[in-house]
Amino acid sequence: MGGEKAEPRTKRIQKIFSRLLNLSEGANVGPYWRITLRPTKVMDYVKGILSGLVAIIIAELVPGSWSVVRGMSGSKATGLAAVAGGLIESILSPLFWILALALFALFFAASRLENKLLRIFLFWIPTLTVSSFGLAIVALITCLIVLAGHP
Repeated sequence: MGGEKAEPRTKRIQKIFSRLLNLSEGANVGPYWRITLRPTKVMDYVKGILSGLVAIIIAELVPGSWSVVRGMSGSKATGLAAVAGGLIESILSPLFWILALALFALFFAASRLENKLLRIFLFWIPTLTVSSFGLAIVALITCLIVLAGHP
């Protein structure tokens, strides 16, 4: 190690794994067959989770808000109980899950676009806006619950 130049860590790891893969493939792996190891991309997981989260938030808030208002007019429950009942009812409806799956597919496909400008406008701006709005709603409800217990 004294006189030779130190290899970057990723190159050494790729060399080790390519040797292991070549051993497992057998002797017929020639110089024309290159197995490239792609390290797991954390951002792919983040995009998938963000797509699912935003799809659920939009599917709950857009048609769910109408069903909560419609449900409150026919029930005798008041206040937070009526809102909670309406939200649970909308989560259990097939319309919610169909809309959530369609929106997830839409956002997941938009996250895989090659064009950076389209990806920003069709994925990053809507998902970050909706997820921060959803986080703000959860924080507001949590604050109201905590403050309601302490007059």
